[in-house]
Amino acid sequence: MKSGIWRRIITSDDIRRWNVSTPKEAAFFPYDTSNGDYELISEEKFESEYGDTYELLVEHQGDLLDRKDSRRTWRQLGRPWYSLFRTGTPDYFEKDKIVTDVVVSDPHFCIDTNGYLFENGFILGITPLETDPYYLTGLLNTDAIFAYLKPISPPKNSGYIELFVDQLEQVPVHLPEIRADLCADIENVLAKHEEKFKQLRQSIQTDGVNEVVDSSEKSELITANLIREISKKIVEEYDSLSSEEIEQLEQLNNVLVGELYDLTEGELRSLSQI
Repeated sequence: MKSGIWRRIITSDDIRRWNVSTPKEAAFFPYDTSNGDYELISEEKFESEYGDTYELLVEHQGDLLDRKDSRRTWRQLGRPWYSLFRTGTPDYFEKDKIVTDVVVSDPHFCIDTNGYLFENGFILGITPLETDPYYLTGLLNTDAIFAYLKPISPPKNSGYIELFVDQLEQVPVHLPEIRADLCADIENVLAKHEEKFKQLRQSIQTDGVNEVVDSSEKSELITANLIREISKKIVEEYDSLSSEEIEQLEQLNNVLVGELYDLTEGELRSLSQI
């Protein structure tokens, strides 16, 4: 089967904190992108370019026409027999996005930069419009933000909660400027501290971010860009970083978010236990 009408689709099995593993499942998706929307391919193109899939599905044409939407069949609605119920939009799926399981017991946000589809109802997708996706992922994967979400989200069994857009929209997100020059300086700082991220965290707690990054910019701006670069490092190097390195980077990320929201060490410890 040709990949053009078969698209990889994220399921719960593919969601890892920070990073999406390559989906093992694929979904039939006979659509092209046109003028910012999905457009169903013609049946002629379907048959000529994707003959194997066409032959497989055309045998079930009658059953597919008997599908119902709001009590009316595809046949009654005049819809092509191979069209889908709902498709969403290219902006929703194909731009860099943050995805998470809907039901979670801890922060479980990760970035998809491959334009995968995902299962609505089981996976929640966020397409950041006003801020950098790596920065937002870094925020969402912290104890402080999860502690904010937990009491406002519907509870499930065994300490799990169910996430909805309504709750995520209530998260107080700082919207700083993400600057390429500052990110480059921070990337160099992280490179110098490879395998010494605990030491970096202690230096930031003792000396402050301005001293560690050697910058006269406002500390809030440096902190936000640090969060972004740490998140990007974990996402892009997830498979090569050790579990200990990831844990140390996550601890550093928690400290930085505490700095950003003016939380004390004691408050951060309390939030991590909620």
